[in-house]
Amino acid sequence: MISVIRNHPVLKEIVVDSCIENNVGATISPNINKDDFIILKIDNYYNSLFLADTPKSVDCLIILRCEDNTFRLFIIELRDIKNLAGFSVKEIYQKFKTTINDFLRERFNEFFFSDNYDIKDLKLLFITDPLNMQNRKYTLNQIKNRTKGTKIENLLLMRPFKFGNRYYSISYEVPNPIIQKC
Repeated sequence: MISVIRNHPVLKEIVVDSCIENNVGATISPNINKDDFIILKIDNYYNSLFLADTPKSVDCLIILRCEDNTFRLFIIELRDIKNLAGFSVKEIYQKFKTTINDFLRERFNEFFFSDNYDIKDLKLLFITDPLNMQNRKYTLNQIKNRTKGTKIENLLLMRPFKFGNRYYSISYEVPNPIIQKC
């Protein structure tokens, strides 16, 4: 799948080297061979269509080939915000919805809904740090407690997305999580 995407007339135009904006991003482990992953800039794709009303979409799609030749997808929205007022739950949810239902399911289903490729797992990641928890060295439990009752928790509790035969919910991460081998 990765080599086919690299040569696809449309998708090759949105291949990027990293998933990062304003120092917020996701990092690929150095233990992963460059031939075993690809990063697509989904919002670049929709912006290139020059539509009157450009659909909201996530920042990145990382496709990772696992050792058993299956694939894991990471759909990632990045936000560099200083407080919880810096994003709309509906807007972020819509970005994931567009990416799954339009980009994956409709426009490029020959990759993502094909018997030719076995997609083992899907991760939906909202990466941001509006409460500056990363610099304060909070533990994962402390971060979860700090986000209870906030817009972040509301986003995580939104209706899961169906992909294949499974349902997936959005997860929250502080900036720069490392994507590991599967």
